[in-house]
Amino acid sequence: YSLDFYQLAKDRLTDEGVVVQWIPLHTQSNADTRMLVATFLKAFPNSSLWWTESGEALMLGRMRDAPLPPGHFRKQMLNANVARSLKEININSPEQLAAHYLLGRDGLQAFVGDSAVMTDEFPIIEYRVPTFNDNYRPLLEEMIRYRPESEQIAKELGLSIAEATNISNAWMELKSSWY
Repeated sequence: YSLDFYQLAKDRLTDEGVVVQWIPLHTQSNADTRMLVATFLKAFPNSSLWWTESGEALMLGRMRDAPLPPGHFRKQMLNANVARSLKEININSPEQLAAHYLLGRDGLQAFVGDSAVMTDEFPIIEYRVPTFNDNYRPLLEEMIRYRPESEQIAKELGLSIAEATNISNAWMELKSSWY
C-alpha cells in the first residue's frame, strides 16, 4: 500500500497497463481507507474505485488519461474466461459491471481531500491494529455522493449513452442490495 511500491509498479507498466489494488473498507478505520486511496491516487492519477462486495472495493489505476475506446469494455466481456468469472459473481452484462463503478479521478480527489500518503519510510498502516469496521457505511455513503452520473460512467468506459439507462438501473439494484 505504499507510494514507493506503486511507483515501482508504475515504472513497469506499458501505456495500456493497469494495476489493481484491493481496498478492505471493513478491516480498517475510515481515515486509513482515505490514506490508502490517497496513496494509490498519487501514483496513479487516472484511477477509479469499484465496489466488489460487502465492505470491499478495488482501486484500478491506468497509465492512459483517456476514456476507454468505444466498444472496448463490451469487447472484453466477450472473452469466455472473463464472462465465466463475472457470471460467478452474478455480473452478466457490461452495464451490470459498470454499475460497480463508484468513483473516477475527480470523485476520488474530492473524497481523499488532504489525506496523508503512506511511504515505505513511514508505513503507517503496518502499525495499525486491524479491526472490524462495521461502521464503513457512512464512508460508502460519502463516496456515493461523489459518484458520477451513469452517462459519465458510460463515457469513461466506452459504452454508449443509450447504455447509461441500463447502468443506472443496475446501480439502483446493486445499491438496494447493500441495505
